[in-house]
Amino acid sequence: MLKRVTGVIRQHLTSLVEYFDKYFMSEDIEAFDWTHNPFQCASSELTGRAQDELVELSSNRTLQIKFDNPATDICSFWCIVSLEYPLLSALAVKILIPFSTTYLCTVSFSALTAMKTKYRSRMNVEDDLRVCLSKSSARIDMLCKPKQHHL
Repeated sequence: MLKRVTGVIRQHLTSLVEYFDKYFMSEDIEAFDWTHNPFQCASSELTGRAQDELVELSSNRTLQIKFDNPATDICSFWCIVSLEYPLLSALAVKILIPFSTTYLCTVSFSALTAMKTKYRSRMNVEDDLRVCLSKSSARIDMLCKPKQHHL
């Protein structure tokens, strides 16, 4: 019995290591500092064309102002520069995407469990879930303004 339980635990831990390796690269993390701040990066281990794009990007003052804007997060910044620097943007998104997908899955599941209560159990929750996960805030004043007040 003990050997069987040990085997199951060993198999579980092995699959857990494989899962972590899939999402978290075992490479040197400092090599990917350029994804978090391409304007402060001194050197990176990119290929020739990607290195050229990084040099061009880091010398672009307009994009640095957009990057320094508190309203722009890292993922939004890389989407903004995707047309001008496609290779660099694709590499950055590939590095950053495992973190956002795991986070979005967790947030989505929490929102779904909050909506699927005993009192609110609908079959189709896509629209409600989209509203819950949206970053846009409701403009209640604008929606209520054209309506007539009842006294």
